[in-house]
Amino acid sequence: MRGQISIVEAISTIIILIITLTIFFPPFYYETSWDAADTLLKIRDVITTADRIGILDEISFNRSALSDFLSRTVLANNTVFWYVTQGTMKEKIVVACNCTDEQISILNNWTYGLEVNGRPIRFEFCPTYLGIVNPCYFGSDLLLIWGYRNLTPYTNMLNYYVSSGNGIIEVSDLNATLLDPGTKQIFGLDNTTITETSRFSDYDRFRITSDCDERPCNASDIIYQPWKYFYHIPVPILTTQLPAGNIQTEGSLLSPYCSNITNGSLKIQSYVYQVDSQNVEEPYAYSFWVCNFSSVYFDTDWNGTADLKVEIGEKFNLPNLYNQSESFTFLLSYIEKEKVGITFQPKYKFYDFIRYEFGYQIDPNKPGNGPPEHAVAAGLKNRWAKYYVILPDDNDYRRVLIQAENTTETGGIIPGVILKSTPAYNTAWIANFTDGGVGDDERMLLISLLLFASKKVSSEAAITPVKRGYEASYVNTMNKDMFDVYLFTLGLGYPF
Repeated sequence: MRGQISIVEAISTIIILIITLTIFFPPFYYETSWDAADTLLKIRDVITTADRIGILDEISFNRSALSDFLSRTVLANNTVFWYVTQGTMKEKIVVACNCTDEQISILNNWTYGLEVNGRPIRFEFCPTYLGIVNPCYFGSDLLLIWGYRNLTPYTNMLNYYVSSGNGIIEVSDLNATLLDPGTKQIFGLDNTTITETSRFSDYDRFRITSDCDERPCNASDIIYQPWKYFYHIPVPILTTQLPAGNIQTEGSLLSPYCSNITNGSLKIQSYVYQVDSQNVEEPYAYSFWVCNFSSVYFDTDWNGTADLKVEIGEKFNLPNLYNQSESFTFLLSYIEKEKVGITFQPKYKFYDFIRYEFGYQIDPNKPGNGPPEHAVAAGLKNRWAKYYVILPDDNDYRRVLIQAENTTETGGIIPGVILKSTPAYNTAWIANFTDGGVGDDERMLLISLLLFASKKVSSEAAITPVKRGYEASYVNTMNKDMFDVYLFTLGLGYPF
């Protein structure tokens, strides 16, 4: 019995000794980082390969295209992926719109068919109240307010909305009465009351300064992005199919036979004509015909026949409606089956859309009763007793994107678009440009502001939770219509 106890004690002692030695002298082992290195190598190979075969732009913004490419390359059954694209416009921009259903339908038409650097950009508009901004299923990228609203009751909610990188745009005519504290704060606006003699403007144009005439001073200038968008992104002009035949031309321009003809019109500026003794204002349409998807024939003198032929990639001029001695320059960027892309060139002039709120004194030297309560540019000269100009609240006139061609009598500018930019978000106020019809120039200006104010981060999370994963980033550039830089981050991981 005592011998058995000794054996048990010996075995117990050996076990305790082994455990003790293991604790104080753990066995040596070496853990590699091969899993991380292998995964990161796969990510980098995927990105560089996509770049070299010319599909990186597509997979950076399209989850389906990325999933298909990964499935054909490195994606195993137990692997999941996610990605983030930062610094450029999203492929689908969701706009929460405080506007009517009819206005949403108009906005859909204005933005349809947009392409940037060969990449389709789609706007989706959904109605919203201001009390709670509609998330539009998966979250909106900006808020568009069409018409004046008193924003003071919603200031806290709107400040929370923009803190996530979302922007806000308001299209409205403002004056001292309508400029509430909330609107002032969100868009950085103020107004001035001026008593002097002045005149209406004939045109509006991009900001004018002594050293940077109608252009940004540098890439950090607040107007740089919307200015770049307006002058580099083609405005899509939809076309209609016509029967095959010859395009009617005049002068020395040959009349070609075209097996495929489409036609459309570029609408710019504005003109006034009378219907039943009533003045009607609308944009002027420069008609054109597309022959075999290769060239465009324009009617520049408005007589119904073509007198100018333009090839893809060629710049061309159209005469100014009001001043035949000057013209506007455009670029024919592309021709597609149902549309053409035309790009505005500097220094374009808009028909004046800035409204002034004012009282007036009748000039005894002028016939008539003076201007109406809300006046639009008509080349009139009247003595104004008082009028209100909307200005940046910090007197930083670099924030003015569009201004009237004329100034106040004291040399002050009259803004039509004022921007506000912070590290987190962008906002913009634009005077109501919709009275008298909307041309392709004005809708391209609105599109430029929508792109400026929209959130610039596009992310797609992994479908299943990730237990272990790795990411790699890649800076890519595009330069078909304009130079654009963005950061693409791809992640691969494992759910278990």
